[in-house]
Amino acid sequence: MEPIGKVLQTLQLEGKNWKQELQRFLLRYRTTQHVTTKVPPCELLFNRAIRGQLPELPGKKVLNKHGQAKDKIEKKKAQNKEYYDKKHNTKESEIQKGDTVICLQKRTNKLTTKFSPERFIVQK
Repeated sequence: MEPIGKVLQTLQLEGKNWKQELQRFLLRYRTTQHVTTKVPPCELLFNRAIRGQLPELPGKKVLNKHGQAKDKIEKKKAQNKEYYDKKHNTKESEIQKGDTVICLQKRTNKLTTKFSPERFIVQK
């Protein structure tokens, strides 16, 4: 976890007790809303709100936080996939069952060819 490394470096420079400050950081981190799910991780884990040191506004009472968080994660994954596919100009494979294909082979020396001389037929 990258933020923990930064906190530990800062604590070492400031000369503070790292065990105590790390516990405070983790409490703040776990009670803060996640960007994607909009729910703090501790609420998903314990199924109740944990009072932390950071002030927060009272939100809506939602009974099915796990289901909503899962839906939001799936929606975000779909958005990320769409963005990646568009940026990298990906397209569906046109290989079908019964097609003959060749495969890349691992190069063992300079004289090894890039593709295996053996041809394969797609089964599935």
